[in-house]
Amino acid sequence: MILLVYGDRYLYDMHIKKEAAGLETPEVNAVYAEEWDDSLYMQCISAPFLEEKKIVVVQLQNAGAGTKQKSLTDYIQSPSEHTDLYLCTRHPDKRSEVYKTLSQKGCVMEFPKASEGDVYRSVKKRLVRKYAFSPEEVDRHRDILMQRLRGYQYEEDYDLYRVMKYTDMIGNAGQIDQETVEYFISETFTQKAYELSKLMLCGKKTEMMQLASRLIRENDENRIGLLSLVLSQIRICYKADLFPEMPRREILGTLGINSYQLNDSYSMYSSAQYAKAYACLQRGVNSLKSGSDVDSAFMMALINAAAVLHPHGEKRRRK
Repeated sequence: MILLVYGDRYLYDMHIKKEAAGLETPEVNAVYAEEWDDSLYMQCISAPFLEEKKIVVVQLQNAGAGTKQKSLTDYIQSPSEHTDLYLCTRHPDKRSEVYKTLSQKGCVMEFPKASEGDVYRSVKKRLVRKYAFSPEEVDRHRDILMQRLRGYQYEEDYDLYRVMKYTDMIGNAGQIDQETVEYFISETFTQKAYELSKLMLCGKKTEMMQLASRLIRENDENRIGLLSLVLSQIRICYKADLFPEMPRREILGTLGINSYQLNDSYSMYSSAQYAKAYACLQRGVNSLKSGSDVDSAFMMALINAAAVLHPHGEKRRRK
């Protein structure tokens, strides 16, 4: 058996452990490799020591064909009967021959990110059971916990192992309050940009400008990078708006994006509004690149884009 798994590493690790638990004396070989090579091939074809089956788990940085004598595509065509091979990767290349072949065989399994509700329930359970916090105490700080952990939803490399690490840091600190949570769980770069775009698209101009002002005061982020990510969000919304009758899930597949990349408010504005907002943000990026006053250019680009989406006195459209 060969299975290509991708997504949240914690989730697919748990799946593999459950499969291994089905063996009386599990023989599991875990390997990290940049690409498939002859040594991995030999591990797969060698007979297990005690069981009739063994499990080989390969964390591949590149899930394409190997460059050695025996390629991965060759092994897929003639796999070992006594080896269950798990090919694990963060980001599969869906254009590769390996992915297409395994997909056609039904041998690809995605482990998408857990929902925000599931993440909170897991964090709460760990803090209560392992660190003896009361459920009520954790619930009182749910908002700040989930605000700081929102990077999990926004970044592909941010998995539940990282969420668990942050949870354990708070647990070991012995107290849970806003200061402790903010100290141990830092906001990611992408998270800050997504929050800016989310506030803009939700019509919360004041909150958007407060966040932008805070980022300027902290002066620790690349303004061009932040504005470019906000611009990217507007571009995605513009593209999604071209398919007004298509369900959200189909739009994600058509655009080749993950769920977190498409803001829930994408259908609230017209394509013309998105195009104007995009132009405002692009002018802002160009101004920053030309050496203009970075803080002023950054703020004005956000203000102008928000003004296009929310003209004074005009209601947002609904589909």
